[in-house]
Amino acid sequence: MLGLEDSAGASAAVQELAALLASKMPMEELLGALEEGSSARETVAREVAYLREHQGRMDYRDAQRRKEPVGSGAVEATWAQYQCRFKRTGQFWSPAGDEALLCLDTFWRNERWHLLFPRPPNLSKN
Repeated sequence: MLGLEDSAGASAAVQELAALLASKMPMEELLGALEEGSSARETVAREVAYLREHQGRMDYRDAQRRKEPVGSGAVEATWAQYQCRFKRTGQFWSPAGDEALLCLDTFWRNERWHLLFPRPPNLSKN
């Protein structure tokens, strides 16, 4: 039904799939509308399985109500900072050393350094 095997049929196939998705039919019916054994059906089946498996983590409205970040931008930006820190010229880390430095750097960035190295109370009397 959906001819994604050649580029000429891809545009029509994408339009057909978009129309099927827009109809808001149940996923089982959507899969039934796709040709048995086609790469499109296999792809849709794989994605449906992923969505079902991770459905509990995809309640974005509830996350917004709880004022939680919904996108991956903050995580990606933080990871870019870690990449810069740990992949400098001439630096080589063992997996254990890399993990230890990652933990220390995370405590520092989150202003929780004091939890690792609490200062003793000042005992001097002025």
